Amino acid sequence: EQRMGRIHRYKQQQEAMIFNLVADNTREGEVMHRLLRKLDDMRRALGSDRVYDVIGDIVPAPRLDSLMKDWLARRRTMAEILAEIDLSTDEQQIARIRADMQDQSLGSRYIDMSKLLADQQHSKEHRLMPEYIERFFIEAFRSFGGAITPVKDGKGVWSIGRVSPDLRKLPGHIERRCGKIGKSYPRITFDKELLVGYSDMEFVGPGHSLFEGVVERVLTEYGPALRQGACFFNADATESTVLWLVQCGVEDGRGQTAGERLFALHWSAGRFRKSQPYALLDLKPPESALEIAETVRQTATNQDQVIDWSLDEVTPEYFGEIKDRRARELSIKEKYVRKSLQFLISQSNKKIAKYDAQLRQARSGDDQTRLSVQGNRAKEEARRDELSARLKDRLAEIEQEKHLSEKPPEILGVAVILPSPRDVVASVEGMESDPEVEAIAVNEAKRYETSQGRKPVSVEEENCGWDITSLADGQIARYIEVKGRAGVGGVALTPNEWIKAQRFGKDYWLYVVVNCKTRPELHLIQNPASKLSPREEVSVVRYMVGQSDWRSAAEERL
Repeated sequence: EQRMGRIHRYKQQQEAMIFNLVADNTREGEVMHRLLRKLDDMRRALGSDRVYDVIGDIVPAPRLDSLMKDWLARRRTMAEILAEIDLSTDEQQIARIRADMQDQSLGSRYIDMSKLLADQQHSKEHRLMPEYIERFFIEAFRSFGGAITPVKDGKGVWSIGRVSPDLRKLPGHIERRCGKIGKSYPRITFDKELLVGYSDMEFVGPGHSLFEGVVERVLTEYGPALRQGACFFNADATESTVLWLVQCGVEDGRGQTAGERLFALHWSAGRFRKSQPYALLDLKPPESALEIAETVRQTATNQDQVIDWSLDEVTPEYFGEIKDRRARELSIKEKYVRKSLQFLISQSNKKIAKYDAQLRQARSGDDQTRLSVQGNRAKEEARRDELSARLKDRLAEIEQEKHLSEKPPEILGVAVILPSPRDVVASVEGMESDPEVEAIAVNEAKRYETSQGRKPVSVEEENCGWDITSLADGQIARYIEVKGRAGVGGVALTPNEWIKAQRFGKDYWLYVVVNCKTRPELHLIQNPASKLSPREEVSVVRYMVGQSDWRSAAEERL
């Protein structure tokens, strides 16, 4: 263990390989050779290399160490040593080891790589990305008069010279959970990956006292306005729409929250659909008050309709997800509670039986010994009863935690989204929006993916930051954003799309389809964030990519 610790140091980023060398023509080599042969027999019997994970069940380490010492000290002959480790590979032993290998619910030594990769992919797509946290924090902190500046030559690194006293005052429950807010923060980042190699940098995000203090201040000052509603312009919109932020939750039989999630519900063309809250990043607030059509205003204020749709279309699916997850978790939890406490109760019963035997053997005249044993027995009996009561209580709690119920959906905010003024959109090259052209471009991209043996899945309406998720052998192969042009020219990316391109790197692809209405021509760009140099256009909240820029980055199609 000490040797391994010296090699696999804290903050080690590379996989560490440790080799133990044993000379073949030595006493240790002869013993090890027999042990490896035994393991190979077990591997063939089990039909799995996982036998090497249960080597301790075949020959425990202390026992092997003792055998080696006996051999080196010549306390035993080689024949005796080999006999000790030459265990018979019978069906009973095989069955026991197989059961032990499957009984790893709490902390498995065996990794299901396909499930692990799927979980990582899901987390990658739905996590609260550092870019979103950074953007929110900087805008909020500055809105309170705070000064936060980028550190020179440190992308994603910021400095706060002073935190105002009023912001440092946290509610008691937040301060107890997160600690106090500091007076200054010389170097902070919102991306954990940037912490590697730096000991003087602090990570700020959910759970950090400074971040939680800013969130609390935002909710206090802007919460009423959020619930009242807001208006935004969308440069891609052709009609007025409404977006609600709805929080759905599930609680268990103990009244504790089993899960909560924020959903964005979009109303357009007379129907509801689920969306992503990230869509708000692509919108521009108006500079003056706007006139809202009465029909749109009525829709935005009809909360009952939103709640009813959420109860029918959103909450049941989320409830099923939480129910399945809770069932798996509680199955493991119940198994652990039963095995651990029943083991302790069994050990306690053995001690009580031992004390009973001592009492029977004690002489009647030895009152002091009997009193001591009786006292120990009484303590152990009380401990056993306490363990039994704890087992009963914990199982009852687990049973309560199995009973789940939906919490009423809660509307946290609403936004009316209007098409940007035509003159503003027309003044920016590449902002022309044509549903027919977009449909042709997406179909061309899907046709190409299918021809390459991948399965394209459209996610355009979900506002994920890409249009198509392309699958290969059931695994995500590409996140594809599709841009179409009737003729040729530059293209526009939303802030959400550009953030996802930066975050997903080589897994993110930009497909540009030109001449959509005549002879569609597809161009592919992998990892566009590393190859393009877009110009930020504030008037429409977009990143504009010129034709020469994307053409020089496009790959040659074979």
